[in-house]
Amino acid sequence: MTQQAMFQPYELPRARPADAAAPVVELVYFNAGGGHRASSLALESAIVRAGLNWTVKRTHLFEVLDPNARFRHWTGIEPEDVYNKRLARVGRSACRRNCGCFSR
Repeated sequence: MTQQAMFQPYELPRARPADAAAPVVELVYFNAGGGHRASSLALESAIVRAGLNWTVKRTHLFEVLDPNARFRHWTGIEPEDVYNKRLARVGRSACRRNCGCFSR
């Protein structure tokens, strides 16, 4: 790559034609810990407020992984409850140290 080519101004993408399909943004969330679903709702709201012509689809992870709710049927609790109960029992910092539930 020549030095001249490296310093060419960035060209913004051209607007899509009006009849083009809106991009689909899929926000996958998990009802554990309380912030995941709230974050997906906040992102969806920000996209709408920004006036972006995007189709937003929010997807609950366990509706994809376990559509027949077998985990709940076998254990008697929702999958998220395992995480939430551990978090309530040992606290966030202990959970981080012991099981790596939170990213560092």
